[in-house]
Amino acid sequence: MYTEKLIREFKNNPRMDGTILASYCRITSLYGDRNDAAALFRLFAEEPSDYKRSLLLDPIMRCGDQRLAEEIAHVCFDGKKLKENMPGDIVHVLGFLGYDRMMPGLFPALSSSPPFYCDE
Repeated sequence: MYTEKLIREFKNNPRMDGTILASYCRITSLYGDRNDAAALFRLFAEEPSDYKRSLLLDPIMRCGDQRLAEEIAHVCFDGKKLKENMPGDIVHVLGFLGYDRMMPGLFPALSSSPPFYCDE
């Protein structure tokens, strides 16, 4: 129920406030199931480079399963390389889900991600 509302709200208002989005994600992380995670992953995959969509990764990893992990790997990787528009956090999601089929390729995948810089 909350996931459907989140997806509807997100599509109707792509500029949704991040705190509202984070609240929906927290509820889904606590009470969601595999179907919620799959629906949120589909929303995330539409535009994975969108910062706000990265908030969806927490409920995806907490409510997902091995079958979803396989789908995530299929969508987010090209062979053993992380696709260009995918955030490196996808590797964390796969690790959390215990998806070990790609373990030999995960470290090179991280090194192929764009570098993260933080200005102080």
